[in-house]
Amino acid sequence: MQMASGRATGMPSCGRRQGPFGSGNVRRGVVALVAFLVLLGGAGVPALASGSLLSNYSFEEPRASDGSIPGWTPFANGPWMSLVREYATDGEWSLKVSDVSAKQSVGMRSAPVPVTAGAKYAVLADVYIEFGAAMLYLEFWDAQGKRIESALKTASASGTGRAVQLIVENTAPAEAVTVTVLLYCSVPNEGVAYFDNVYLESWD
Repeated sequence: MQMASGRATGMPSCGRRQGPFGSGNVRRGVVALVAFLVLLGGAGVPALASGSLLSNYSFEEPRASDGSIPGWTPFANGPWMSLVREYATDGEWSLKVSDVSAKQSVGMRSAPVPVTAGAKYAVLADVYIEFGAAMLYLEFWDAQGKRIESALKTASASGTGRAVQLIVENTAPAEAVTVTVLLYCSVPNEGVAYFDNVYLESWD
């Protein structure tokens, strides 16, 4: 198992639903997340999570009448995103992001989730990279709807025919009121990636 930024584990996150990157066993999840915190220099032990803070985190909800994906907003307009059955790790569907232009960044952003300043947030996503590169962003926003760039954290991976689990974590800054998750392929990149089981959790 490999993750970006040198954070590697074969164990699931606390409370995360079952997929090939985690067994769903709560006790093992606690051990894994404690080890994750130790690697990052964290001191806190999280409370058990009951589910992802994101709505439609595994893309199982039917598309809306206008064709949009509930709980998610396209980062760029165009036929870049689709729901497919390939490489799903939780339920039947995954999000396929097709980045066909080196001049176009594409992705999907989650609906905003209210945050508690000073609390720690972590997002995990199962990703299959058909080719190219994929990125995962954790974004905090202030009361004016401006992204707090100093608190922006990302993880990325690249390759061909590669399954990874991306993890990003950070503490909500004092001015943060919401957090979002961005599934992203950058401007220079060309490739295809499948995202699923995008699990956002928090602890004080």
